This record gives sequence, C-alpha cells and structure tokens, in this order.
Amino acid sequence: MLELDCALEFDPSRDEEFFLSLPSRPAVCLIEAKDNAAAPFFIRTQDLRRRLQRLLGPPDPASKRLNLREFAKGIRYRPTASPFEQNFVYYQQAHQLFPKRYKQMLRLRPPAVLKINLRNAYPRCYATRRIPVDASGQPSGGIETRALRGNHEKGGEGAGRLAAGGAVGHGAL
Repeated sequence: MLELDCALEFDPSRDEEFFLSLPSRPAVCLIEAKDNAAAPFFIRTQDLRRRLQRLLGPPDPASKRLNLREFAKGIRYRPTASPFEQNFVYYQQAHQLFPKRYKQMLRLRPPAVLKINLRNAYPRCYATRRIPVDASGQPSGGIETRALRGNHEKGGEGAGRLAAGGAVGHGAL
C-alpha cells in the first residue's frame, strides 16, 4: 500500500514557513483535525502548496470559501508523479481511512449497460446503470464504452445481434 509518507504540523502563527516547505506538485493530502472526534479532510490536488494556501491561509472576510485554518492540526501527504498514481493512492487511502463512504468519495458508479425491452410490440433500447434481469433470471447486455453503446443505439456495428439471453454486442454478461 502506498502510504502518505510526508507529514507536517500546522501552526497558524508560522504559516509562511509551512507553505514554503510544501512542494508545488500534484499530491494526495490528509488534513488532520485538532479535535479527535472530527473526521479528517482528504483531498487530491494538482498543486499542493497553492491548494493548502487557499484552505489554511488567512480567511478572507468577504469570501464564503472553505477555510480550515482553525480546524487543522497537521497534514500528511504523498506527492504523485502521474494522474494514475494519484487516483490509486487516493483510492487506497480512502478505502483504509473511510471504509464506509469511500465509494461516494471516489464517485464510483456501475458501468452503463443497454437494456432491451422486447416484450412490447415496439421494442425499445435504452441506457441504464442497473443490470437488467429478464424473467428467466438472465442478465442482458453490457457495452464497454459510450461509443459502442451509441453505435448499437443507432443501429451500427452488430446492432442486430441478440444473444439467447437478450445480450447485446461486446461484453455481454
């Protein structure tokens, strides 16, 4: 597991030193709360220094922007070299730190599938995120990409191919 291996204590009276010690690089960051009962604030960012200056810098009285200056005790972070690494570290840490809500944090959604309703006199095909199951208990169809789904909806490549269970094209379940 890729750990958040860099740590800094945050002291609002010495915030300039704190911000200068941060890299201006992409990173995954955990802002720890002063209050042990409060949940930490977990983010990924393209520029760690700039993002933390916005979140932990002196608050602007005219702005409604989130400010965590009084909330933060310290930070733990991991600089990342690629978007893939950043997403991977974010996933691993979110799964470990927030096991009940990490899926919402990552915005994980089921893949899009096409549902074909052949029970009507006028069959219809529509996209859904729920895996449709017909009366025989067979799931019907999965399309890997939106482009392929669009081809099937328009009657393009392989649009007429229906498997015995009603599955459509590539990736049939």
